Amino acid sequence: MFTHFMEMLVVVLKQMIVTAKRIPGFRDVAYQDQATLIKSSILEVMMLGSAEHYEPDKGGFSNDITGAVYDKEAGIKAGFGNIMDKMLEFSRSMMMLNLTHSEYCLLYGMTILSPGEEYKLFVIWDDYS
Repeated sequence: MFTHFMEMLVVVLKQMIVTAKRIPGFRDVAYQDQATLIKSSILEVMMLGSAEHYEPDKGGFSNDITGAVYDKEAGIKAGFGNIMDKMLEFSRSMMMLNLTHSEYCLLYGMTILSPGEEYKLFVIWDDYS
């Protein structure tokens, strides 16, 4: 099961790179900074993707490619036990917003372009140095 989830992670990462390159201005950013933005946002993008594919009646997340549904037990077997409850809770909360796929795409883009906490720490450090 772990190997299957890692294969899916590779697919998600590839999709994320393709999506990021379609964001206006993203290709104008230095390559190293592009990589940093993608690496620093992968967990958040995965959480959004999980929320978008959450199926409450099946108690899990659907896979667009295979049609399989992964529930909490499958996530635990794959080594995601420590975050499965948070993923399910987040997905239930996001579902209440009734977002369209286009709205999720906007969130993906904003998430990729947001530098995150690591960047904020560097900015704070620069302010005091």
